[in-house]
Amino acid sequence: SNGGAIAYWFGGNLTIDNSTISGNTTASSGGALYLYSTVATIRSSTFTGNQAGATGGATYSNSSGTLTVRNSTIAGNNAAGTLG
Repeated sequence: SNGGAIAYWFGGNLTIDNSTISGNTTASSGGALYLYSTVATIRSSTFTGNQAGATGGATYSNSSGTLTVRNSTIAGNNAAGTLG
C-alpha cells in the first residue's frame, strides 16, 4: 500500500506541524507520506529514514495536489524507483 505512515486521499487540507516522521516503509510510493489530490503543508518537521519500493522515499504527491514544505528537514530517505 502507499504511504508508510500517512496516506491522504481526495482530502481537503492536511497540515503536519512540529513532527518527526521516521523509519517508515512502503512497498509502493511515499515512504512516509502519500498524497493524492490533496493540499498539504509541512512545517517545522523532520522526515528521515523512510523508504519506498517505488517513488518518493519521504513523500509522494500526485499532480492534482499541492505540497508546501517550510522550515523542515527531509534527509536520508530512499526510494527504489525515483524521487529518493
